[in-house]
Amino acid sequence: MGKESAMMYAIIGVVVDVGAWLASFEAPSTPFDMPRMPGFSPVEVTHRGAMLPPAAVLILPLLMMGIVGFAIARHWARARESLSRWADEAKLEIIDAERRWWRRGPFQSRTGRWQSVYRVIARASDGVIRRGWACVGGRMAGPWNGQVMVEWDQG
Repeated sequence: MGKESAMMYAIIGVVVDVGAWLASFEAPSTPFDMPRMPGFSPVEVTHRGAMLPPAAVLILPLLMMGIVGFAIARHWARARESLSRWADEAKLEIIDAERRWWRRGPFQSRTGRWQSVYRVIARASDGVIRRGWACVGGRMAGPWNGQVMVEWDQG
């Protein structure tokens, strides 16, 4: 198992543990039965009948946004790593690699949701500059499989 997979399993484990801890709080049957927790007054935010402490109401969404942000940043970094690795193996120097969101050149109708497309300008070892399109990743695994498909411009 790779380092990325182990890290994702660890993050998922932490989220599950936090969710179990939050689910352990029980909703009071009447307002007079509210538990008194030191440091803050109870706020009634319920989810399936469980009362959440105010800290959880703030921390849980921030934690989830952090996890999503980390996953997106790691996805983009992995795509750039795959592109750099491909260039090293092909003995090319990447001059410019611009990620394309809308106009994806020859990969417009052939890319999956998790694939990244780049407009690439590269210099070969003999000094020739080539321009083309690079599609990084597989349809399902995205950049995690390290696959790079390139189509060079004609001319």
